[in-house]
Amino acid sequence: MNIFYTLCAGILTLLLFVPTVISESLLFPFIAGKNFWFRALTLVSALLFAYVVYKKRELVKTLTPIHTAFGIFVSVLLLADIFGVNPMRSLFSNFERMEGWFTHALLLLLFLLLTQIVRTLDVWRDIFKVSLIANAYVLFFGFSQYFGTLNLFQQSADRIDATLGNAAYLGGYAMTYAFIVAWLAYTTKNISARYLYGIIGILNIFISFVTLTRGAALGITAGVLLSLTLIAIFEKRYTFMRYVGGVAFALVLAGSILLFSNRD
Repeated sequence: MNIFYTLCAGILTLLLFVPTVISESLLFPFIAGKNFWFRALTLVSALLFAYVVYKKRELVKTLTPIHTAFGIFVSVLLLADIFGVNPMRSLFSNFERMEGWFTHALLLLLFLLLTQIVRTLDVWRDIFKVSLIANAYVLFFGFSQYFGTLNLFQQSADRIDATLGNAAYLGGYAMTYAFIVAWLAYTTKNISARYLYGIIGILNIFISFVTLTRGAALGITAGVLLSLTLIAIFEKRYTFMRYVGGVAFALVLAGSILLFSNRD
């Protein structure tokens, strides 16, 4: 059964490559193709996992309150959509958005799969390492748009959007990967890998800021403040990091207050 678990984990890893998909033959090239791949990969992984559960004749691991809350949310959403003004549109959305209840149900299924299959930090670390290939691909297109070196199909008129088709999406995506590589750098003992992760993190932060997405900029600031606070309070392996985190937190907070007070 281990091979099926490995296949499931591999398919779930491929989901992190979905942001690289552009389907120029479709009416909405940045949306439809990504969603078709997301749905297909999630359902195939679910079928493989269902086969494992059937063969082993055992139920999935104990569900947590988060599973229950997510399930209640999707159930309430289903009732709201059924009794809404346009149930079909509410349930299945359209090709421009491709959200609707069906997508939320797949997100719940994906959450269940991840919590059953990816159960250790080491597996998460391996998945994120592989996904850096996709991240590098997105960054390449982002920098190409920023410097105007390639004539790319661009949806945002005056802001870079890379393969996501929306500057706000790219800003949030790059922000997320900045924190992922920061975690990878913090948890590795390989000095060369730390430098590499640091470079990738800086590139992601740069792309996030040049998308001119205020939400992403605020997210990075808030995330850094929270991370420094947690390091200052809970770090035990490297005691000096607690002092570094405390001082850095004070500096970032002071700088944020200064910027906000002079925002005009």
